Amino acid sequence: MHIPVRLLATAVVAASVSSCFKHRLSFYNGNSCNSAALGSVEVEASPDCHTDHVGVAQSFTVKGLGDGENPDYVVMFASDDCNPETIIDKAEAGCLRTGDGPNYGSFQVWNVMSD
Repeated sequence: MHIPVRLLATAVVAASVSSCFKHRLSFYNGNSCNSAALGSVEVEASPDCHTDHVGVAQSFTVKGLGDGENPDYVVMFASDDCNPETIIDKAEAGCLRTGDGPNYGSFQVWNVMSD
């Protein structure tokens, strides 16, 4: 009896872990995602507000690393606290740019399927 329960619990944990959709963000010092590369990070949807490469990068690429449909958007903000009133750009993949404005102040990954 204990073995099937353990197998079921393992399957549930594995399913919940595999549902996390990760993204690789690669940062660039120019505004076109093809200038000098500054580094990369992997992130997933969470309430965390990120400030990687703030003040240096003007653009970054977003590449989904999960299988299946991507439920997330990476959102770029002018503020340093991910204030929704300061959104510069958003995308589920591709290049996010600051436009003609200043460098971004923060970014966050939003899951658009969650409540």
